Amino acid sequence: TKEEEKMMKETQKILDKNIKVTATTVRVPVLNSHSESINVEFEKPCTLEGIYDALRNAESVILYDDPANLKYPMPIISSGHDETYVGRVRIDETVPSGCNLWVVADNLRKGAASNAIQIVEELIHTIMFSGVATALITPFNFKGVDFEAYGRLIEDQIANGIDALVVLGTTGEASTMSHDEKVATIKFAIEKINKRVPVIVGTGSNCTATAVENSIEAEKLGADMLLVVTPYYNKCTQEGLIAHYSQIASAVNTPIIAYNVPGRTGVNILPKTIKALANIPNIVAVKEASGNISQIASVVAEVRGSDFKVYSGDDGIILPVMSLGADGLISVASNVIPKQMVDMVKAAKEGDLKTAQNLFFKYRPLMEVMFCETNPIPVKFACSKLGYGENLPRLPLTPISETGKIKVLDEMYNVGLIK
Repeated sequence: TKEEEKMMKETQKILDKNIKVTATTVRVPVLNSHSESINVEFEKPCTLEGIYDALRNAESVILYDDPANLKYPMPIISSGHDETYVGRVRIDETVPSGCNLWVVADNLRKGAASNAIQIVEELIHTIMFSGVATALITPFNFKGVDFEAYGRLIEDQIANGIDALVVLGTTGEASTMSHDEKVATIKFAIEKINKRVPVIVGTGSNCTATAVENSIEAEKLGADMLLVVTPYYNKCTQEGLIAHYSQIASAVNTPIIAYNVPGRTGVNILPKTIKALANIPNIVAVKEASGNISQIASVVAEVRGSDFKVYSGDDGIILPVMSLGADGLISVASNVIPKQMVDMVKAAKEGDLKTAQNLFFKYRPLMEVMFCETNPIPVKFACSKLGYGENLPRLPLTPISETGKIKVLDEMYNVGLIK
């Protein structure tokens, strides 16, 4: 129809050519308003929580969705209003990465094509996760990567509602893995996860050229996002950081999360530098692990009002960071308590502070003990006790001390992880 042709042409004109997304709509006119069902299919995985977040933050969109109380948008409520009302938001399980929405709008103010385009533009941002991503350990045995244990860990993470998974991060001991091991681990994780949640792959290096090569390779292998740590040891300037990230971003189309962890790298991305990085199209977020609440507040202030995401990189300060407006957490503790971390962050995002606080203070001792020795030494030991491989960190990291073992086991017992 002419309406469908218009929608298709307008969508092609507006959307970035690198983003593969299709939208189909069925329009039903009702008096001076209309209702329509919009199906969106993404190349990348999407989550229901991510879709809700995108719609809540969208201008001129009112999320009107309360299934428990049978509250859905009806055409009559949109009559005479400029806003688009959206409800009945569902994951479409008939396609790999799809969703379905029910939309109503005023006939004179909005056409079906413009509704679909507006909604799709907002949903593009669901490629980025919202909630909790686990910085996965990499289980080793004496032959190399223990893929059997890695597969069990991945399956249990997804079964417990995790929003995204990080492969080859700091907790994954990427710095002590060979190139072949890294490639095999990325391939295994992407195949195992099979688009059920976004896969974030660590590709950083203190050599810009190497970071570019790593990023290109991870993109070709199918990574949904790239986690790029600041160049360590070199101690570059803020101008050097911008140049480093710019060169990586220009080499790939995959969204990039800058990773700021000055305690490990000796380099701190300052808030003004984060703002500069946010202007680079495919640098979409920062994992902030400086541990400095004042700095994190400044980072959020610099990017507030934009689509740029701020993720906490510290389990122990997640609630204050969420209160500043952070979008989620890249977590170490969620290797062993994924559901609990997901529930806590979800409660915080929904404004249920009492539930979030209760969960935080219940599991705070366990979160803290995960850092009683250098990460990932304690969490790797904890994972071994839950059946996720051997307690084998790679040199120069050594197995946890006897004192550390007692601390970890005590807290695991206290929250019911072991008997």
